Amino acid sequence: MQQNSWIYSVFNRTLLIGNMSIELPNQTNAAPKEGVIHVRPHMLDIDLEAKDPNNFRARIKHINPAGPVVKVELVSEWGDAIQIEMTQERYNELQLKRDSDVFVSPKKKKITGWGDAPEE
Repeated sequence: MQQNSWIYSVFNRTLLIGNMSIELPNQTNAAPKEGVIHVRPHMLDIDLEAKDPNNFRARIKHINPAGPVVKVELVSEWGDAIQIEMTQERYNELQLKRDSDVFVSPKKKKITGWGDAPEE
């Protein structure tokens, strides 16, 4: 299974990934730390506008609409590759086009647990 892997850091109960930050209200360890986060392609969503405070800008590089799951390859604003999977219905709703700038956000808005990496 393909995953997105990004370097993260945690500082003052905030998870930082590239230009995106997510509050970690249950984080008890105040010591800063870094690592790699893995996010499955179906756990990310695309919007045409910045609707979510936890989103980041990305550019669409390739779209594979074959089959029931559409696979979209993007590049984040900080240069990392992103893989997103969505339903045909969502793809048709967004009318995505190659080389378009979009906004990516995690589907799970709140991270409830914390070990060596955030829960997906």
